[in-house]
Amino acid sequence: MKHDLSKLHPIHREAYLGFAFGVTDELYDFWLGLNESIPDLIGKDPKTMTKANKERLQARVQTKPITVIRPV
Repeated sequence: MKHDLSKLHPIHREAYLGFAFGVTDELYDFWLGLNESIPDLIGKDPKTMTKANKERLQARVQTKPITVIRPV
């Protein structure tokens, strides 16, 4: 899958570029989903969020775990 970095939030784009071994499609899709569903909350300090925003973030982030395996 070709990953379009322009669709990712700058925080996720930086993390993507930091992976020397590449990012899985699953991780890219997760970041893209966050960007589309809660772009206003990405990178915010939880201490400054309202209770409703914390609940939105928690509901979106609670997905199945992603396993990233680095090649040896």
